Amino acid sequence: MPVGFPHAVTAIGAGLRAKTGWIYGLPGSLDEQYESIEFMLELRPHEISIHQLIPFPGTIYYNDPARFGIRIANPTAFESFCYGGLEGDIRFDYLTAAGFLSWVPAIVVMLAIRRYLAKGFSLGTAKADV
Repeated sequence: MPVGFPHAVTAIGAGLRAKTGWIYGLPGSLDEQYESIEFMLELRPHEISIHQLIPFPGTIYYNDPARFGIRIANPTAFESFCYGGLEGDIRFDYLTAAGFLSWVPAIVVMLAIRRYLAKGFSLGTAKADV
């Protein structure tokens, strides 16, 4: 169980609105990524935001990308540091561009199966149906 889980459950039980954020595409296995989805589903926050890993300047992923299997062809071409930037300057040794871009729809389906989506969700963000 993640360290903050009991505190988050207490906060939700007390009526506070809870929001979680999930960054997909972090180094590691796909199974490890999905474990965090299971945690979020168990927690049942009011909103789940899903974002793509972008190795912004100042982060360890930008400062030492080779250590994590990330290749940034032009570290000053910030216009390519956006959703779908894989076709430009950012490459991940552990994940293909097609695999990377298919994760959000796969996660949206996982959440929908568990009846966890509100009407009008966007592809980048899934909001809880509470």
